[in-house]
Amino acid sequence: MTMPLENSHSIDKAATPSSGAARKKAPSSGVRFVRRSDGRARTGLPTVEASAEHEPGSGVIPLPDNLAVADAILARLSGVTKRVALVIACLVGIALLLLNLSPAYEAVKALFELAPHVKQITAGSLVMMFDEPAVAVAVNVEADGQSAGDPAYVGRITDIIRKLTPDQYVRLMYVAQSHDLCDYERPTFRMARDLALDRELADAGLVRLKVSESLYKEIVDQLSAEKDEGRALPIGFPRFCYDVTLTSEGADVKTALVKTIGPMFDGRLALR
Repeated sequence: MTMPLENSHSIDKAATPSSGAARKKAPSSGVRFVRRSDGRARTGLPTVEASAEHEPGSGVIPLPDNLAVADAILARLSGVTKRVALVIACLVGIALLLLNLSPAYEAVKALFELAPHVKQITAGSLVMMFDEPAVAVAVNVEADGQSAGDPAYVGRITDIIRKLTPDQYVRLMYVAQSHDLCDYERPTFRMARDLALDRELADAGLVRLKVSESLYKEIVDQLSAEKDEGRALPIGFPRFCYDVTLTSEGADVKTALVKTIGPMFDGRLALR
């Protein structure tokens, strides 16, 4: 198989966005922080137009019980302003996301879109704010002394968190559990978006992408067997497949997010 990469050990920025679906599992918060010192390989991929085909409802599992909980919470807040109600709905969405529930995706997006207008949300004596002091606390919980005591490092992590888009945030939460990632001949809209997000996270130094020859062979063999049986291949064969892993800095960002948001869901949520 001829791979479209100069270096078979990494995938970097290019024009072709696509990927396979990622299996979602709850993110781990038991991460140790280390200072990032590794370099990033620079390679290229050929320019290929991505398919505009959309895959409605793909990967979304109906969860009526959990959504009913969110509806009940909103019902109790009927006397609160619309903005406050939206904030609560978004917080419930993040809680569901951390439990690996797909419907939380839109709620997370809504929270990040509203975030510039939210100054603080209290939970008992806790305040959720994405500023340097809050991130520093999260870093100190898990980090080695060097990283936790470095204001420049904490500032960099805080800056990265503030710049994350809603889609990048969700992708980062699931990145360690992503599997069967390939660039296909006729990718769906969602596949194209996922690979684009992986490349954006790689450019930000949060993940590392590596071409996987073994995964490519496995997927090609599987699809070839399906084709021999007369089954249609709507997305075609993969051009290449890859693995994605968190960098040390990416692990720090992910853990800081979880440590900062997590305490909001221990039953003490209140508005002040």
